[in-house]
Amino acid sequence: MRTKSTSRAAFLIARVLLGSALYSVGLLPASPGLSQTVTGTIASKAPARTPGRWTATGSMTPRRYDQTATLLPNGQVLVAGGGTFGPLKSAELYDPATALWTVTGRMTTEREVPTATLLPNSQVLVAGGANDGDVFASAELYRSRHRRSLRPIPADHSVHVQ
Repeated sequence: MRTKSTSRAAFLIARVLLGSALYSVGLLPASPGLSQTVTGTIASKAPARTPGRWTATGSMTPRRYDQTATLLPNGQVLVAGGGTFGPLKSAELYDPATALWTVTGRMTTEREVPTATLLPNSQVLVAGGANDGDVFASAELYRSRHRRSLRPIPADHSVHVQ
């Protein structure tokens, strides 16, 4: 049963622990006193924030869900795989400067819900995913400098990132 005193004690313990945690990572210059209120002067001096705004932009071809999206070093976004009425092999590049989508190289395997990781050499590793209940262990590399090459990684080769 929760009583007034146990609720207050739980709040104070959580507040002390949170204050100590923030202090230990350098977010608070000192531990807050137990008599200070949580919404003290720090919160009241915070600048007002204007909420963001959405603007329509170009559309992908085809429409898709469960795809990956990877921000490339050149500012473009690579969208690969996913599904529409089945898994997709296609990939597209979005250019925020022009708000246009460009079809780029196709993967060798249709993949819904794959993962994508930007590698230090600017290539994108697309791995795993599924197709009609089959789950994949395979992976493919996208080379952004060639813009049209999604290349499978052979199953007998391991990937080494330098």
